[in-house]
Amino acid sequence: MTNIKAVTLGLSNERDQSRSVQIEPWGVEYILPTKGELILVAVDRERTPHFHINEWEDTTQIYCEEAEDYYVIQNGRRLEHAFDRGASEGIERDIAVLWAGWMK
Repeated sequence: MTNIKAVTLGLSNERDQSRSVQIEPWGVEYILPTKGELILVAVDRERTPHFHINEWEDTTQIYCEEAEDYYVIQNGRRLEHAFDRGASEGIERDIAVLWAGWMK
């Protein structure tokens, strides 16, 4: 198995309204409901990813720097987004193995 490097970022919304969470550079958006939580996981085969966060009144924009791919977890489940990111088959398989290890 490839030695995947992964970092996580937890997001909580304590505001009175839902907010948009935009994940870059993939250009996808998730909605973080009031009192909701999301966990963003950025992964790469060679480098250790890190995040750069921009905040606006109703939007959080997160740049996953040095990341080959990402996924989002909410309520213990991995969220699927309608936009096909075109991730390589290999990294998807490795993420599945990593994910299975975390769910133990």
